[in-house]
Amino acid sequence: YKRQGPLRLASLQIFGLLVESRAEFLKSKSLVDLWIQRLEEALYKREESDWEDTYFALICVEKLTKDFNSNLLRHSKLMTSIIECLINPHPWIKMSSSRILNHFFTSNSAEEFLSQKNGILFEIVRNILFQFNVSEEEQSQDLSDLGVKTLTLALPLMVENPQFCYAEENLIEKESTSENVQDPVFWLLRRLSQIAKAKGSKRRMTVFKCYAAFTISNFAIVAPNLELMLEGLHRSNIEAKNEIENQELSQRRTSLSFSNDQHDAPVTEHSFAEEVLSLIEEKCTSSSDFLNAYAEVKRRAYN
Repeated sequence: YKRQGPLRLASLQIFGLLVESRAEFLKSKSLVDLWIQRLEEALYKREESDWEDTYFALICVEKLTKDFNSNLLRHSKLMTSIIECLINPHPWIKMSSSRILNHFFTSNSAEEFLSQKNGILFEIVRNILFQFNVSEEEQSQDLSDLGVKTLTLALPLMVENPQFCYAEENLIEKESTSENVQDPVFWLLRRLSQIAKAKGSKRRMTVFKCYAAFTISNFAIVAPNLELMLEGLHRSNIEAKNEIENQELSQRRTSLSFSNDQHDAPVTEHSFAEEVLSLIEEKCTSSSDFLNAYAEVKRRAYN
């Protein structure tokens, strides 16, 4: 491992195989913590190495989560580096770091992990939102779906343990000037709404998947900010309908047939937005809550 280049890469790959096949041997020889220090160093100094070193270090960490969660959690610098890898330019690095963090959210050690440092939950959520807010060409459905799952698990933790969202310098406050600055759920939904403003069916559908997942799992948490969710869904509906109508009008004028691809994006986005709207309406305790919120969103849109 101490040799840079192919030998270091080979050592990371071999250690990954050992973790998979000889976990008991690693435990008996007390080798795990030594190697976690190596992985921590590799990720901390990732800018000085090739992307392969970073990727295979993350793969090793991912394999260690099966039997060595407690060992990993003792290395806060390692966890910080993994969170930073969420916004690495390389898609494999983003995906592997996302899987590791999702593992901690689905395990019984989520609160232990998040209590390592104030503000750590905010950093994770912010970086996942950064993944969502990329161009259509950079969008990855697998990565986005994993991000949606992680945010859905993070949502109740933001309410139950708000200290996980605040560092001494108050990270959320730097991101907002709203009077609801101290509400991490409001901040999350506001950021999702902003991401959905720009056109792009893949980006918007990822946001709408978040809305659907939040509605199904924890509607009571997001209900006070209903208008933020309805705003993006309404905008998508109007734009998609206008685009479809314009295409149909152009088709009638020119008598030319359009390829399916030209219709797929608006139709799919519009259909999914309608489904999410119906889901939210069903979850509302009374139809008037939904109708009043939607009427206010429409009023602002047309003013």
